[in-house]
Amino acid sequence: MNIKCKISQWSVQEQNRQWHNIKSCHQTKQFMQVVNIRLRQYAVRLSRKDLRLLVGLLTGHNTLNRHLTLLRRTDDPLCPLCGEEEDTSLHLLGICCAIAEKLCEFFGRYFLGPGGLRQEHWSTLLRFVKKPVEGFYNLRLIRGCALGPLEASALGGKTPAPNGKVR
Repeated sequence: MNIKCKISQWSVQEQNRQWHNIKSCHQTKQFMQVVNIRLRQYAVRLSRKDLRLLVGLLTGHNTLNRHLTLLRRTDDPLCPLCGEEEDTSLHLLGICCAIAEKLCEFFGRYFLGPGGLRQEHWSTLLRFVKKPVEGFYNLRLIRGCALGPLEASALGGKTPAPNGKVR
């Protein structure tokens, strides 16, 4: 094994050690338990728009109600589709009963949960959140950016004002 491979292995091990020791990033850790070089390489090649959507999906910094509540842009953190749990990426992609049929059509399972989400490639998750499903998701153009189901569902049929607050 050459020195370049050893340095690369050490780097990944060090990143994994730091990742496991960090106390924050709870939502992201549900999607990523370890550093994955192939996924990192995939993300770097994405368009800016898709990378923004992927980062929002993985980190929870998106337009779903839980994050909008933390930003004080809406008062209700619950999922507008089912109303049962906080509206997060994990909830929407993994356990929302309101879209269980759509999850089954796309992923072949009604509920993914954190373990199932970890097994899916990021490209698959992106395709799902960007896929317009007639009669279910409402695609909108906001500030010149088309919204997929992840973003559109968070608005619950409401239109954001220019300042970003939901009317």
